[in-house]
Amino acid sequence: MGLIAKFVILASLLSAAVGVNIVAVVWSIGMLERELSWPLDSMQATLENLHEIRTELIDLERRGRTGALDRDRAVGVLSRSVDRLASLDGEFPGRMRIGIGAGENLRRRLEDAGRLAGAWSPGASSAPLLDSLASTVTLMDRIERRVIEDASLAVDFGRRLRQRVLGAILLSALLTLATIGLSAVFVRRWVLGPIDRLREGTGRLAAGDLSHRVEIETGDQMGLLAADFNTMASTIDRLQKEQIERERLAAMGEMLRRVVHNLRTPLTGIRALAESSREEVADSSEVGQMQGRIIASVDRFEGWLRDLLKASSPLQVRPRRVMLEPWIKGVIEGRADAASARGVRVEFRMEPGAPERVEIDAEQMSRAAEAVLDNALDVTPRDGVIGVTVRGSVEPGWWSVEFSDEGGGIGPGDLGRIFEPSFTTKPGGTGIGLAMTKSIVDAHGGRVEARNRAAGPASGSGRGPGAIFRFEIPIERGAAWPEQATEER
Repeated sequence: MGLIAKFVILASLLSAAVGVNIVAVVWSIGMLERELSWPLDSMQATLENLHEIRTELIDLERRGRTGALDRDRAVGVLSRSVDRLASLDGEFPGRMRIGIGAGENLRRRLEDAGRLAGAWSPGASSAPLLDSLASTVTLMDRIERRVIEDASLAVDFGRRLRQRVLGAILLSALLTLATIGLSAVFVRRWVLGPIDRLREGTGRLAAGDLSHRVEIETGDQMGLLAADFNTMASTIDRLQKEQIERERLAAMGEMLRRVVHNLRTPLTGIRALAESSREEVADSSEVGQMQGRIIASVDRFEGWLRDLLKASSPLQVRPRRVMLEPWIKGVIEGRADAASARGVRVEFRMEPGAPERVEIDAEQMSRAAEAVLDNALDVTPRDGVIGVTVRGSVEPGWWSVEFSDEGGGIGPGDLGRIFEPSFTTKPGGTGIGLAMTKSIVDAHGGRVEARNRAAGPASGSGRGPGAIFRFEIPIERGAAWPEQATEER
C-alpha cells in the first residue's frame, strides 16, 4: 500500500471522526431544544388554566352586575377555580411560573370570594362579592402578563442559544476542514515531495548518473535521509572512479612491464656494445666520448624505465617515525644543485605548531616531494622563488607541506586532470611524476591538492601567478580525515 493511500485512509478516519462529532452535536442541539420547549409547554398549560379561571370569574362578575347572579353557580365556579389553582401549585413548573407568593395571594382571594358567594343571598347586596371578583381578575391579569413575559424571554433565550450553538458548530466544521486542507499541504510539502525527489534521485542513480544530488533542506529526518543519500552517491562515485583508475593502472602496468621487458633486452645489448667499443679506444678520443654519451643515454633510459615501472606498480609503504624538519631539509638539499643551476632560490619555513616527528615512509614521500619540486624548478623563471612551508593542519592529528612556485600557473581545464597518469602539459613530459606523487600521498592515508595562487607579482618581473601544491598527511598512520563541510551532498 502506497503512502498516498495510507494518508487517504488517515484523512478518511479523521473525516469520519468529524462526522460523528457533528452528529453528536446535532443530537445535543435536539436535546437542548426539547429542554427549552419543556418550560414553554408548561407555560402553555399554566396560561390555559389561568385563562379558564379568569374567564369564569369575569362571567360571574358580569352576571352579578346585571342581576343574574346565581349563588350556587358562583360557589361552584369559585370552588373549581380553587381546585385548578391547587393543581397548578402541585406542579413545580406551574408554581414557578405563577410565583409562590402570587399563587398564595390568588388562592386566598378565591377562597374569600367563595365565602362571600356562599354567604350571599338573593336580594342582598352583591357589591363585596363583585369587588372581590374584580380584584381577583386584576391579580390574574398581572400573573398572566408575567407568565407571558417569562415565556417571551425563554423563547428569545432559546433562539439566541440555538444561533450561538449553530455558529460554534459551523466554525468548528470550517476549522476542521481548514485543518484537513493544511494537513494535506504540509504532508505534501514535508513528506510526499521529499519522497518524490528521493525516488527521482534513486532512479537517476540507478541509471548511472552518479553526479546527481538530492536537494532537501527540511532539517528533519527527511533532510538527514537526503544527506545520507548524497553521501552514498558521493561514495559510490568515488569508489567507481577508484575502481576504474585501478583497472586502468593495472592494465597500463601490465602493458608497461611487457614494454620495459622488451626494451631492456636491446638496451642491454647497446650498452654492452658501447662499453666494449670504448675499451678499444682512448677515452679522450671522439669515438670514446661518443660511446660514453651512448652509455649515459642508455643509463638515463634505464632509470626512466625503472621509474615507469615503479609508478605503474602497486605501492608498498613502510611508515616509521622520522624527524620532520631534517627529512624535508634533506629533500630540499637534494635539489639544491638543480635550483642553483637554474638561478632559482628555494625558501624553507617551518611554522610554529608543526609536529616534530611524523610517521611516513621517508623514501617514498621523498620521491613525491622531489617530483613536485622538479615541476616547480621546471616552471619557475630565473631569479624566482620556490616556497616550501611545513605547518600543522587545521585538523588535529594532521600536518601539511606546501610547495609554491612562480610559474605560469595551471590552466582551468587542467586542474582536474593534473594528477592523472600520462597527463602532462610539458614538452617531453611523461605525466608520471605527479601521478606517482598522488599515489604515494594516498598510500599514506593523506590527500594532495593543487591550485593557482590568488595573485601574481608585478608586471614586468617575468614571473607568472604560480601554483601551490599541498600535501595533507596524518601525523600517525591510520588517522582519518574528517568529512569536509564543503563535501557535495
